Amino acid sequence: MRHLWFTCSALALLLVLAGCSSRPDAPSGHGGGFAGMRGGRVAVSPAGEPLGLPAHDEAAYVAAVTQWFQAADLDKDGVLSRAEMQADTARFFQAMDKDGDHAVNTRELAEYRQARLAALRPPRPDEGEGKSLPRRQGPPADLPAPAGGGGGVGGGDVVMAADTNLDFRVTLEELTHKALERLATMDSDHDGRVTLAELQDWAAQAYGEKPSRGRGGGGGGGGGHRRPSGGM
Repeated sequence: MRHLWFTCSALALLLVLAGCSSRPDAPSGHGGGFAGMRGGRVAVSPAGEPLGLPAHDEAAYVAAVTQWFQAADLDKDGVLSRAEMQADTARFFQAMDKDGDHAVNTRELAEYRQARLAALRPPRPDEGEGKSLPRRQGPPADLPAPAGGGGGVGGGDVVMAADTNLDFRVTLEELTHKALERLATMDSDHDGRVTLAELQDWAAQAYGEKPSRGRGGGGGGGGGHRRPSGGM
């Protein structure tokens, strides 16, 4: 009974966060991050992994995505292949799937995000060396709200959007399919691979995308600026 209560609470939390989110993966290729803390936006990988703390300008947002690309580009050839995206998604999935049941549920997702934010967030001034303040139950108030692209629980969460059969959990197969789908939106020349330049151009446009609210769909990006073709 206690487990059921905890799971329901975690689901409720994710639905609330999704209602505050922007869109990461509109088919046009824009809309790329969490709605962040204090007005910033958290960059995310195509699989939905948060890439650091909120970026408060385009340069910081693009830098976060660039750093992720360089790590995911395993053979260091300057392009991201489908196989490399699959490997990166598997790494992220394993970090979330704490109970090893080959599926990520809302509780695991909430716990992952809380732990990730706690690791990234600098200590508060009132937390001196060797001291720790009591932590309240539940996620921090400044936990970044995940963005969504439709098709998931609540229609808004960037990871749960991969839950195509609506069983309130995401398998590696589902998350990989969603990640590859998002990666394809970054492939502006449709050659089956994504270069760093393509990713950076996508990230710059994603940062300028106007956040949307409500249930995500399959529509276009809406509100973002488009850069002229042929340049960043």
